[in-house]
Amino acid sequence: MQIKYITLAYSIGLLLIGCLNQDCLNHKNILIKNNPSDIYLYAQQKLYNGNCNNDTLIAIKNFKFLKNYNLITSYAQQIQLNLIYAYYKLTSFSFAQSSINNFLLFNSNHPNIDYVIYMQGLINMARDSNNLLQGLFGINSNTNTKYVRTALLNFIQLINTYPNSQYSDNIKYIIYLKNSIADYELSIIKYYYKCESYIAVNKRVEKMLRNFENTKAIKKALFFYEKSYEKLYLNY
Repeated sequence: MQIKYITLAYSIGLLLIGCLNQDCLNHKNILIKNNPSDIYLYAQQKLYNGNCNNDTLIAIKNFKFLKNYNLITSYAQQIQLNLIYAYYKLTSFSFAQSSINNFLLFNSNHPNIDYVIYMQGLINMARDSNNLLQGLFGINSNTNTKYVRTALLNFIQLINTYPNSQYSDNIKYIIYLKNSIADYELSIIKYYYKCESYIAVNKRVEKMLRNFENTKAIKKALFFYEKSYEKLYLNY
């Protein structure tokens, strides 16, 4: 009998250690009740009202529980959308992107595709954790700005495809991304100029003029463009 109680006490102790606060206990209780509507509302509350990673993790556990067991089919697509945002909020960008890919694969005509593209842009922008100017020497610029360039394409696609979307007014992201990429291109130009690769400088500046004409870095790039022509003894 004593062994039975010791075992029970030990099990309860492990459960309490695993649950860092009352929210964790509530999470286990609501899953045991197995009420799909309650689980969904609880997850929604944790996702949008929560201020810490623990709340977001609880939301993800509940949404995945509903999704995996197909307990609330009427909200199946919304659950997938919520998971995209939850993973983004938790900075689990690979899982967020995987969720986006799955959603687009089976819901290409969903009315909230504009939101998915918007989230894709935010995720790609956030995935560029390194400064665009970091690791310049010896690193290919197309690789170093991969996510930023993809994010730019995402936001351009959003504006072009869904001009009336509530998410299409974020022109500030496009301006920011273009200036970020242009600054990086300028750093490449400076490097080529320092290495006396003047033809490479001119080609790079011409590319900037085609793609980033209205950015702040253009004026500085044109300075190196002119100096490179002088170094090559060309008149124009």
